[in-house]
Formats: sequence, C-alpha cells, structure tokens
Amino acid sequence: MVELEVPFEEFVNTLRELGKDKYHTNHPFHKLMIEGKLTPGQIRAWVINRFYYQRILPMKDAAIISNCPFIEVRRVWIKRIINHDSWGIEMWIRLGEAMGLEREQITQGYVLPSVKFAVDTYLNLCKSRSWIFGVATTLTELFAPQAIEERIVALKDKYPWIRSEGFEYFEWRLSEKGIREDLSGTLDILRKYANTLEARRECIKALSFKLDLLWSLLDAVYYEYVLKNDGKTPYD
Repeated sequence: MVELEVPFEEFVNTLRELGKDKYHTNHPFHKLMIEGKLTPGQIRAWVINRFYYQRILPMKDAAIISNCPFIEVRRVWIKRIINHDSWGIEMWIRLGEAMGLEREQITQGYVLPSVKFAVDTYLNLCKSRSWIFGVATTLTELFAPQAIEERIVALKDKYPWIRSEGFEYFEWRLSEKGIREDLSGTLDILRKYANTLEARRECIKALSFKLDLLWSLLDAVYYEYVLKNDGKTPYD
C-alpha cells in the first residue's frame, strides 16, 4: 500500500465537496419541512420510517467494532453504542410521542419496504466491509449540524402542535456531547488510519453510499406520503 503525502485536512475538504450537493438538506421533503408545508401526518410518517434507521445505529456500530482490530478505536467507538442505547433511541420515540403518535406506532409501525431495504443494506455493509468503511459512513456528520439546526427551528416555529419535549433528540445532537464530539473522534481515527490511497478510496465510497442512503429514505417517504393519494397518510 502506498502512503499519501496529501494533508488530511485537504482530504476532508474533498469529502465536504462530495456532500455539498448530495446531502439531503437539498431534498424536496426536507425543503417542504423547513418551509412549514408538511401536514402532521406527513411528519409523523417521516418519524416512523426514520425510526427504523435510528434503531439500527447501535447494531451498525457494534458491527464496526467487531471488524476492528485496534483497541484504541474500539474504546472510542463503543461510546456511540452506549449513547444511542442509553438515550438516543428513546429520545426519538419521545419525538414521535410529542407529535401525537403512540409508542407502538413508532417502534412497531409500518415501515416502507424501500426504507427497510436501504437501512438493512447499510447494516449488512458495515458487517461485511472493512471497519474503515463503516467508520467513514458516519462522515455525513460533516453536514448534519446544518440539517438539524434547520429542522429544529422549523419544527418549533412552523409546527406549533408538536409538544416542546419532543425536541430533546435534536438538542442533544447539537450539544457539545452530540455530533461534534462524535465527528471529532471519527476524524482523529481516520487521520491516523486512513493514510493510504486504498483507505481513502474506501472512505469516499462509504460517504457516497451514506449520502445516497439518507437521500433514498426521504425519496421513499416523499413519494408515498406527499406525491401519492393527494398527500393523505394513515397518520393524519
């Protein structure tokens, strides 16, 4: 393997460029959300389908750990499992409850087949590909703060029927112990271990996949609950 002399910061800038147009803040569903143009049923449908993604995050991280031979990486990465299993998943459920959903609707509700397929593919890739690939899928955190900031402002301002306790998940992710701490740990790991052409190509493939995954989740919800049936949903 050939080690690279390109500064890591320059490589990160390349990754940022990759997500500039592909991150799902550009998706029509996200734009409708921040413009206040979604119905309660459409937002509830998004929460239910997104929960299927949220619930596999600790399983995905466990898969990454199982593939990783480096104890110092595992010690950093295990915090993600603890955070999501301790409060992240529960906070997402409370978001749905603050929107008028029952807990069972969120945890056991109907999930669109294309959402299941995309999320299951994500989990399986993190099991079968290199640990570097799995770690690099989280690089969408380079762009996530902007999305969450837009989302929380819009939900509070334009959807007053959502109870205030529902925003706990977004507030946590924007706190110092949220996305920024996770991203800092990821970049420190990749700075040390993604120092070959092969490893950096793996990072680019991983980020590209994850950007497509997040976009496809919104595609599914947008088509089923906005474009079809005059925007009517089972959750109106």
